[in-house]
Amino acid sequence: MTLNATTKLSIAELAIYIVLLQPTLWLLYKHGRAALMAFIYLIAFEILRIVAAGIQIANRNSPHPTESGAVVSSIGLSPLLLALAGFLNLLYLYNGPMDRKPSPLQARITGGGTHLGAVTGVVLVALGATKLFGQNTTPSDITTGYTMLKVGAIILLATWMALTFVCLPLFGKLKSQPILGLLMVSACAFIGVRAVYSVVYAFDHTNSLSPFTGSFVVKLVLIFLAQLLAALSLVAVAFLTRDGGKQRARRPGSRHQNVESQDSSVPMTARGYK
Repeated sequence: MTLNATTKLSIAELAIYIVLLQPTLWLLYKHGRAALMAFIYLIAFEILRIVAAGIQIANRNSPHPTESGAVVSSIGLSPLLLALAGFLNLLYLYNGPMDRKPSPLQARITGGGTHLGAVTGVVLVALGATKLFGQNTTPSDITTGYTMLKVGAIILLATWMALTFVCLPLFGKLKSQPILGLLMVSACAFIGVRAVYSVVYAFDHTNSLSPFTGSFVVKLVLIFLAQLLAALSLVAVAFLTRDGGKQRARRPGSRHQNVESQDSSVPMTARGYK
């Protein structure tokens, strides 16, 4: 049987994220427990994409998306937002003085604020998907489902805007490391593309914009590429800072200056990229 373009894209997505998961796990090992909250959500995102692609391939002959496939596919943005927040926290820790904590506003946004927004948004989006693609869907279910999609998508977009507010000042702190700064900004930008698309579809829910029945270009650019490039940017950041724990342990003022720390740091010179 000839595979359509969407199924071929799902096969490619399955293969890419299976491969990408391996270096991500290795980089978590290199960074240690200090980076756990950043990596756990990035790993969760990669696993979700593998599951979503597998479901789509298994149901490729179904005329309508299954409820489980719709739910899994709709929650990809939330772990990306949480992963971005984790890396922002980590990089602020790496580049700040040893005795200085993050500002209260930055801590609230990348901590509780992001978790609250991402979790609330994804729950509403997932519930909306179950209403739209569940069995025996009624007109009332469809109306409720789109309302949940709208509210959830707005919350996720607001969460992304708050993280952008935190990300831009970090770019200024990384002037000596332009590649690292650009990677963080690009990750934020690609996640923003995905967040904006979710809002557009929630309010203008035409078939051509649907993540399930939409055109191949929409699926390729606004979903697949936007999410993949965001994930690759974060993996690249993790790679460039993979030896940061040892360097942070040697920084003046560290309590573990003579031993390898569980924390990690961003090298402040070009030598850190070697």
